Amino acid sequence: MLFTMGSDSCPNGSGDGNPKRLIREAAYNYLDAMGNYRVEDAVPYCTTETQNGIIRISRNLVKAVEPGYIESDTPAKIKIKKVELTSDTTATVQFRKTTPIKKQTGEVNLVLRDGQWKVHILMGPKQKQEGTANEN
Repeated sequence: MLFTMGSDSCPNGSGDGNPKRLIREAAYNYLDAMGNYRVEDAVPYCTTETQNGIIRISRNLVKAVEPGYIESDTPAKIKIKKVELTSDTTATVQFRKTTPIKKQTGEVNLVLRDGQWKVHILMGPKQKQEGTANEN
C-alpha cells in the first residue's frame, strides 16, 4: 500500500503539510517498496545518490534472488516507529520491517530536496536482524 504525498491516508497523517507527516510518507513508501522487492517503486522516494548506489545494486540483486524466496519473504509489513527532524532539511526515521521469515529494525536518513523529502542512503540503512520465524 503506497501513501501519496500530501494525502490523508498515511497513518497519523494530518493533511496539513506537517513535515513529520511528509517524512513519514516518503520513508514508508520507500521502505515498503524495497521490503517487498519492488525496487522501481522506491525510486521516486529517494535521492539521486541513493538511486545510483542502493537502487542500482538492488536491481541486480533482485534478479538473482529465487522467486520462491521472494514469495516466502513477502509481504513485508513496515511500521514507522519514530520520525526525528535533525535540521530544517534532514531527518531520521526509525522503522520495523516484519516479513513471514524475519524481523528487522533500522533507520533511514531523509533530506529535503526541491521541496520533497527523499530517502538518502549511501551505504545502506543500519539494520539489526532479530531472527527468523523458524528460530523458535
